[in-house]
Amino acid sequence: MEKVAAIVLAGDKRGSISIRNDNKAFLPVQGKPILVHILRALGQSPSIGKIAIVGPEERIRGTLDESSLDEKIKNTIRIVPQRENLLENSKSGFLATLESLPPGTRFNDLYNTDFANTSVLLLSSDMPLLTSYEIDEFLKQADMEKQDYFIGITSEKSLSRYLPDGNQPGVSMIYFNFKEGRLRQNNLHIAKPLKVKNLKYLEIMYELRYQTRFRNILLLIVVLCSTGGSLFSAVRYTLNLQISRLLRGGPHHRLYRYFKNRAPLEGILRCIGKILGTRIGTIETHYGGAALDIDNEKDLEIVEKMYEPWIALQQDYYNRLK
Repeated sequence: MEKVAAIVLAGDKRGSISIRNDNKAFLPVQGKPILVHILRALGQSPSIGKIAIVGPEERIRGTLDESSLDEKIKNTIRIVPQRENLLENSKSGFLATLESLPPGTRFNDLYNTDFANTSVLLLSSDMPLLTSYEIDEFLKQADMEKQDYFIGITSEKSLSRYLPDGNQPGVSMIYFNFKEGRLRQNNLHIAKPLKVKNLKYLEIMYELRYQTRFRNILLLIVVLCSTGGSLFSAVRYTLNLQISRLLRGGPHHRLYRYFKNRAPLEGILRCIGKILGTRIGTIETHYGGAALDIDNEKDLEIVEKMYEPWIALQQDYYNRLK
């Protein structure tokens, strides 16, 4: 596979969540900002070419200057000033990874050009346990002739190794109950941005991503009602996923299975693809680091304590696959 450019989204404006009143990208884990952990993983991957970091420019520059990252990695990095939201940050990051663009080129100028088939890896800046192994596992499965956008997923089974165990702390995560199993979206995406017709819906879905919050569920249904053609299927799948989540672990086992079996991943992907106006698929990774993002201070404290053994778990999994 050809090298793929990566965009690290480290902005701290609309839609972002801070911890300890700080941008998550700069929170220290093992004495290094999370951003540095991510850049090291990207730099160690033979699949990665250029890296664009979109966020507060001066702070990113200072972090890189103070880091012990290899100069070869630093030389692949371009810092891109953040815009007002995720969508504009993604567009700016994409432009920064392209060669030979005339000054002043805008994202919309590139539709129907050769750049329309250019793929980029997009990832968040709150994954201190991300490894090059998982990046490579993800990218090796990304058949960009077959789809234009792949979302990373991780199973409950893969993440069970990070649960609390005896006196050792761990992280209990929230999953969606698909017909195929209990899965969680991770933070790796690869896309041809110019092949996604309705990019505005990506920004909305990002802002409503915490689907355990009742307000977000209602707002997502309202958004789905405005998308037209896939309305019935989109609302039906959303309700099936939410009802099965609420029923799991309770006394109504048959009802749980009923609603879970009416949430097939393939059907949901078709529905999302129609809303976004693109061909979309999923890629399952098994290491877990890409799903262990930092969403609150408690998670940060646990990852800080368990960082070394959890990195060792991923190394052990990689060694067993060789």
